[in-house]
Amino acid sequence: MDSLLPLACVPIVLVIVLLAFGIVFANRYHKVGPNEVLVISGRRRKDGQAFRIVRGGGTFVFPAIERVDMLSMEVMTIDVVTHRVPLEHIAEAYHMFSSKLDGCIKPVIVPDAA
Repeated sequence: MDSLLPLACVPIVLVIVLLAFGIVFANRYHKVGPNEVLVISGRRRKDGQAFRIVRGGGTFVFPAIERVDMLSMEVMTIDVVTHRVPLEHIAEAYHMFSSKLDGCIKPVIVPDAA
């Protein structure tokens, strides 16, 4: 009976070790969203690069060797106003815009203060 005890412990230890590896893998596996990019750096690869970029899907990140940064690929809208022109000078603003004078990209017409 005593000789069966070590044999019974081997499957239990094996299950515990496999469970531990599964938990570590699950914690280090990173998924990428549809509008995101993973930038993984820290470990030099065979092709000589010290980073890799993953978009779509997921990847395993080696613990204590690699670092993960998320980069959003959402469209950013920036409202650019180059000139503010009063309403009474709209003809000059149109000429300035159509001729691209003074770097005019987007003039904004402001109403009179009265």
